[in-house]
Amino acid sequence: MYISGIIASILFGAAMPGFCLLMGGMIDSVGGNKGSFDMLGTQAKWMISIGAGVFLFSFAQIALFSIFSENISFKIKVEYFK
Repeated sequence: MYISGIIASILFGAAMPGFCLLMGGMIDSVGGNKGSFDMLGTQAKWMISIGAGVFLFSFAQIALFSIFSENISFKIKVEYFK
């Protein structure tokens, strides 16, 4: 449970550099010499998919760490009241 939470938090944290790379690509495609907007649709789909991944990984991170902390606190309470 703890390892899964760590993996989810790493993937959640990796989303910001992904957003930065995609935003840079969007700016380059708009501000280029050609002025073509062909790549914007593809990059917008990538942004939506990264946003959905961020939602899922942040939910997984919070849920898994909450369950882990509840399990640890229960074990500590049981040991304390023995």
